[in-house]
Amino acid sequence: MLGRSLQSIIAFREKVINIFIILLPLITFAGLIQSWSQDDFWLALSIFLLSLFLAFRFRSESKQNRESVDNFQQAEKSLIEREDRYELALRGSNDGLWDWDYKTGEVFYSERWMNMVGYQPGELSGTVQAWFNLCHPDEMPVTLALVEACAKGDEDGYTVEFHMHHKDGHWVPILSRVYAVRDPATQEVLRFVGTHIDLTEQKKTEKALRQANFSSEMAMNLSHIGSWWMDYSVSQDCFYATSDTLGLIGEVTSEEGGFITVDHWAENVTRTNKELGERALAEFTLALEDVEAKLDVTYQYTRPVDDRVIWIRAIGIIIRDEGGNVTNVHGVIQDITEKENAELELRRINILAENALSMTKSGFWHMDSATPDYYYPSEKAVDIFGERPSPDCRYHVTDEWYARIAEVDEKIAQETLEAFKAAADGTIERYDVTYPYKRPIDGEVVWIRASSKKAKNERGKTQLYGVAQDVTERKLAEEALANAKESAEAASQAKSEFLANMSHEIRTPMNAIIGLSELALDTGLNDRQRDYISKVHYSAGSLLRVLNDILDFSKIEAGQLDMEIVDFDLDDVFQDLTNLLSLKASEAGVALVFEWSQELPTALVGDPLRLRQILVNLSDNAVKFTPEGEVRIGVHLLEQKENQAKLHFSVTDSGIGMTPEQQAQLFQAFSQADSTTTREYGGTGLGLTISKRLVEMMGGEIWVESAAGVGSTFHFTVDMGVQEETLVPIQPKEPKLDGVEQAIEQLHGAKILLVEDNEVNQLLALHVLQNNGLVPSLAKNGQEALEMLAAQPFDGVLMDCQMPVMDGYIATEEIRKQEKYRDLPVLAMTANAMSGDFKKALDAGMNDHIAKPFTKDELFNTMAKWIKPN
Repeated sequence: MLGRSLQSIIAFREKVINIFIILLPLITFAGLIQSWSQDDFWLALSIFLLSLFLAFRFRSESKQNRESVDNFQQAEKSLIEREDRYELALRGSNDGLWDWDYKTGEVFYSERWMNMVGYQPGELSGTVQAWFNLCHPDEMPVTLALVEACAKGDEDGYTVEFHMHHKDGHWVPILSRVYAVRDPATQEVLRFVGTHIDLTEQKKTEKALRQANFSSEMAMNLSHIGSWWMDYSVSQDCFYATSDTLGLIGEVTSEEGGFITVDHWAENVTRTNKELGERALAEFTLALEDVEAKLDVTYQYTRPVDDRVIWIRAIGIIIRDEGGNVTNVHGVIQDITEKENAELELRRINILAENALSMTKSGFWHMDSATPDYYYPSEKAVDIFGERPSPDCRYHVTDEWYARIAEVDEKIAQETLEAFKAAADGTIERYDVTYPYKRPIDGEVVWIRASSKKAKNERGKTQLYGVAQDVTERKLAEEALANAKESAEAASQAKSEFLANMSHEIRTPMNAIIGLSELALDTGLNDRQRDYISKVHYSAGSLLRVLNDILDFSKIEAGQLDMEIVDFDLDDVFQDLTNLLSLKASEAGVALVFEWSQELPTALVGDPLRLRQILVNLSDNAVKFTPEGEVRIGVHLLEQKENQAKLHFSVTDSGIGMTPEQQAQLFQAFSQADSTTTREYGGTGLGLTISKRLVEMMGGEIWVESAAGVGSTFHFTVDMGVQEETLVPIQPKEPKLDGVEQAIEQLHGAKILLVEDNEVNQLLALHVLQNNGLVPSLAKNGQEALEMLAAQPFDGVLMDCQMPVMDGYIATEEIRKQEKYRDLPVLAMTANAMSGDFKKALDAGMNDHIAKPFTKDELFNTMAKWIKPN
């Protein structure tokens, strides 16, 4: 373009010169002719000659100018060709060109440069300000500093990345390469020439690559995987690895680089488990030497950094040259410690499970939902079932398994099959049955307990898993135990019936002995007669206590001894104890002394009768084994928490005492200190046994302190409820005389129906009732009682239980069927005093129970609780 403009100028100049060359000589020649005869001829001649010289000079310069123009045009053409090639190169490289005249501030921007930021030619001014307007303001200072460094001569050029604002609003990442053009003489910067490269696609690629690398690294880290390689061109004795890989196996990067020696690796492979390590080294060596072998080795590695043992799986690819020689090995390692430990634990559990199944004669089986007609037993289960080996390891549910059960018992087989199908269908959650099974291999019948539950296998399919156990021995033992239990129960029942009959047969005549002797003592007797009858009465009472001990012991053995929980006053318990022991102690010449603490609560909750029984047993023994001296009965408070109190009782005598050997025999059934004691003092030896059991039922314990010839102290503790706090001390009182009298007064004139078949007991009962102001009528059996009730009204009924025609239980049930007798008091007065007799009486509809032989106090106090005369 510049060449063409210059050519036009030179052509115009050449035309002007040509005209001048022609006109100048003509004009000067005309002037010469005109001045031929004048004085200025010579001047005109001189001008003419000068014009000729100038014409020839201009002609020569014009020629030179034409040659210069031609040369310039040729140079311009060459330059244009070079610019075209450069522009094509820039277009091919997708780069934009710019040229900044540092002196004038003018800038040339190529079309591609403008297109990078969304502009067309003519839309941007050719100034450096256009670049300032587009460059990111945060990045401009860096670029300007580089420009300044080049301007100062510190740098010849620079490369920088920044962002330029696109016409549509987004930022374009740009790579700019710049070269400073200087004045050869002064080295002053004349121009800056550079290119812009759009990095958008490159940045996207780099970001994707970073994300891929990050994901890959994360995946390897999460999977505990590291990479390694061996380069045989460098060394055959080193493993190279990344820092992460070295960290995985607890190695520290050496100063020479990221590698460890093969010897170091081998040392840590064999350090913990030499046998396993040497096997791993052999596998590694084989993979390197044998072209067919694969490099896949699992081994233990002891981390040098912390001596922790990890499990490693190493997988590698071996690269060989044409001769089969190893050139490179590339591989990965994975920390499989958790997986290996889990597998080891699973193998351990499987071994334990197999041993457990073997020891319990069990085997497992499963049923696949895809083949519901078959079940798949383990080898042990096949052995238990006695099945012959199956080629496909499966057996038919109905044709084989069910049929074997049906051969023994069709009913059980059907019930078992229904339960099995219900478990397979998911109708029931668990299947657990026991059935007989006829083993086909030997025809023996075994008992199998099978249990199963639905679960998903490792492929997510639902299966029925179960265990089969040979319980034949246990089944036979259970049958034997059941037979033994049945026999024991029959024996126990026979024993109970014997005790019941014995109790009834003894109590019936004893009731007469005690009652009639008591009546006889109220008549006029001489001293000898009174002495004889008193001894009869006392002996009968002693016999009754023996009988009661035997019955209590039988209740303890049967686990039927119940405790009553009622409100009572401890003062009353000691008063009864005083009444019972005073006469006996006085006759034996033994003093009774009571001791207690002042803070002792007296309003208690518990079983006063059983507490009194313990105290009577211990105190009676103390009096019996003390020829002379005293018996001290004490109680004090151990601790009290809100409504609960722990009491400590003691009974101390100054009697014969016991040796350690004798003490060891205490609290055992039917046992006393020794046979001599039994012969001399009598007794069954059940009292202490019963007392121990009663104490334990009250939450306490019992023990003894004794020495031969010095005496004994029996201690026991019990837990009692507390009604309310009381600090009133216990005071021994004279025997109560008004309790039973009040009861008799209350019952005076009451019409009583006595139902009794024994003539002696009839005589005794009628006499006691009549002598104390009651009006009795006699019925000899239950049927007569119903007839008499229908004929006349009564205030209460004393009902014997065992009678001919109709016993007392049936008679009471018939009475309760009639509306008018729903509230009629019916009290059992019977020699049936076993543990279940009282409940049986209540179940029949009776209100209470009076055991024969009865005392006057027991009879009237119980009657007064229920009977109110009209």
